[in-house]
Amino acid sequence: MNEVAPQKSDKYEIYAVLYGEHAYYPGYLYFWMGNPPLSPQQELTFISYYYWLIRGPEGNFLFDCGMTREGARAYHMEGYQDHQTLLGRMGLSVEDIDAVVFSHLDPDHFEGISAFNPQRTQIYMHEEALSFHLRARHYPILRALDVPSWNEVETAMKLMERDNLNLLGVDRGEQLEIVPGLSVVRTDGHYPGHLCLLARTEKGPVVLAADAAYMDENLEREWPVGLIRTHLTDAMDVFPLFRRLTASGGFVVPGHEPKLKVRFPEVQDRIYRIA
Repeated sequence: MNEVAPQKSDKYEIYAVLYGEHAYYPGYLYFWMGNPPLSPQQELTFISYYYWLIRGPEGNFLFDCGMTREGARAYHMEGYQDHQTLLGRMGLSVEDIDAVVFSHLDPDHFEGISAFNPQRTQIYMHEEALSFHLRARHYPILRALDVPSWNEVETAMKLMERDNLNLLGVDRGEQLEIVPGLSVVRTDGHYPGHLCLLARTEKGPVVLAADAAYMDENLEREWPVGLIRTHLTDAMDVFPLFRRLTASGGFVVPGHEPKLKVRFPEVQDRIYRIA
C-alpha cells in the first residue's frame, strides 16, 4: 500500500517576544483625550514592548523588530534584551529570519532592523509609512523634537537602496496577502500606512494590532489610541474592521498590553505563545 504523504500545514504559530518594559508615558498617549478623559492629572502608563515571531510553512517572519540597546536606553526602557538573546531561546538567530513586516516606522518598532542581514531578510512596509518618515525631516519643529530621529531617517533612506525592500500600496481598510496565510491590513490613525498583520493559525484568524490598539481597554471600549497622526475617524474605523476580520473566530492582540504575559503561556523566558 502506498503511504499518503503528510499534508503541509498552512497554519502559523505566533509568539510575542517581550524585549523591554517601562512606566514612562502618560495616559493621553495611549487613550484619545487621556485616561481619565480631559483630566490634567494623567498617570504614567505601564507598557510592554514586543515584537512578534511568526513561524510557519513560508518561513520565519517577524512583525516589527523592536529597538537597539542604545535606543532602548534613550526610551528609559527597563529590562531590555537583544535580538540574538531572545531569538536564540527559540533556536533561531537573526540570520534565520526570512522577512520583517513593519507595522510602521516608530523607533520601538523599526529601529532594530539594523540587527538583521541586509542581503537575506526581506522587508515589507507600506509606501505611505516610508514616505511620511522621509517627508518629516523637512520640518524644523520635527527636527528640533527629533521626531523622527535623524538616525531613523537615515535608516529609512538606506532601505530605499535595497533590492529586498517591498513597498506595499494597500488602501485603507483593505488587506493584502504577502505569502499564503499571512496578510497585512491597512489601519491608519496612529500613523499613515500603518499595517496590522493577519495570520491563519490553529486558533483561527489572529490579528496583531501593533499601534492600532495599544491595550485591552482600547479594544474593549473601542477607545482610539492617543497619538493619532492621520484622522480620528481612521483610528475609530479599526474597531469594526477588527470585528469583521475575526467574525469566523480568532481574536485581536493589542500591541503593548502587559497582561499578555499572564494571558498566554510562556514557552521560553519572555517569549509567549499567542497561537
